[in-house]
Amino acid sequence: LCYTSPVWLSTEIDGIRIVSGRTLDFFQRLPQEIFNIFAILSTSPGAKLFSAYMDYKYENQMAEMLLNELKSSGTTNGLEEAVKQCIAAASHENDPSIQKLLLKAALFGRSFLCVNLNNPRGSIRPTVQVINDLCTNVIRDLRLINNLHHINISMPLTFKQLRI
Repeated sequence: LCYTSPVWLSTEIDGIRIVSGRTLDFFQRLPQEIFNIFAILSTSPGAKLFSAYMDYKYENQMAEMLLNELKSSGTTNGLEEAVKQCIAAASHENDPSIQKLLLKAALFGRSFLCVNLNNPRGSIRPTVQVINDLCTNVIRDLRLINNLHHINISMPLTFKQLRI
């Protein structure tokens, strides 16, 4: 970057802010959660769930195959891990449109976790309740952060800064 006016650097817990006379830039290392989902040819559960959601959104047949792959993965909680990864990536993302896509992918995956076929009496598994609470809290916090970013308030706050 090239600045023609004096700049001030301010270190923060998750990055560095560069303040000039006209702009405010924020640089941070790409969080691992976002990298795992958006890396080319990524095989993480979150990337598979995000791809399944995008395929479902555009009516592609690959969505069912990816969901079956997540359900029958080597780990017992592949789909649960994928939902948690999408929620974590959405919390670290700064662009509201990408946040929405990641949260919709997480909610899409969560909808396949709701029923426990092995135990019909206790149809909702305990981990689903934890994921529901996590999802609700992250959506609420992201709504607050995005409203604070509004030009009338202009409070540049990240999710990590809000949590601390």
